[in-house]
Amino acid sequence: MQSKNIKKLNRLLYLLNQLDGGEVRVLCEAKEMDDTERTIQRDLKDIEMGGSPLYKAGPGGI
Repeated sequence: MQSKNIKKLNRLLYLLNQLDGGEVRVLCEAKEMDDTERTIQRDLKDIEMGGSPLYKAGPGGI
């Protein structure tokens, strides 16, 4: 269970870093992290619920 939490934490930190540098493309990030698009979407929603506003840029991008 702890390994699962560490993997999610790593994804969230990676996504926050990507967001800091500009935009995030869900499909690209999913491939980069070997996860599903849905997982990345859930992670981005968690980031947004944590207080970081996200703005949808278009298909596949946030």
